[in-house]
Amino acid sequence: FQRQEPELERHWTPPVELGNFFLLDEDHFVATVNIAEKSIVFLFRLLFETKSYKTISSLKLNSGAVCSCMGFETLQQFFMQTLNGKVYQISINNEPTLKLDKVYQQLDHGVLTMEWCRAQSAQDCLISLLYNQRLYIDNELLAGDVTSFCLAGNYLAYTKLTELNFVLLSTRQHAYKRNMERGGRL
Repeated sequence: FQRQEPELERHWTPPVELGNFFLLDEDHFVATVNIAEKSIVFLFRLLFETKSYKTISSLKLNSGAVCSCMGFETLQQFFMQTLNGKVYQISINNEPTLKLDKVYQQLDHGVLTMEWCRAQSAQDCLISLLYNQRLYIDNELLAGDVTSFCLAGNYLAYTKLTELNFVLLSTRQHAYKRNMERGGRL
């Protein structure tokens, strides 16, 4: 693919290095540019016939460099975490343009993995497992020393070193707990 430079502010002249790539769908990808304490998020369209890509939309984040991101093709949205710990929910409108929907928790460590939950009996929520093994639902700390998690219907299942726990997402209350083999993961 040939590289077409994204449009940046006029005073920016050094070469632009794109980072935090992920494919949103078969025709689009998202990437970021970190400039000092700011980040710009770009939505690109892949042009297969010319083996190039084109900038469709961009969005500036003024609160630190982006360190991780993940997206969901079916939801037309994605999440970005900046070095200062904030997690941003960004959606793609029909035009298509990028829109900042919500700023989530300011986490004290980097996110290991995130999941967006759309349970039938619960409101939508963002579940985050940090590198320091803390598990959050939106801004609420659910548990520490967590080694893995997964969604199972209306439940969030997570493991600790020797425990398997289930939380009912609609109430965010622990529903079941049992012992398991040491070090087991979901």
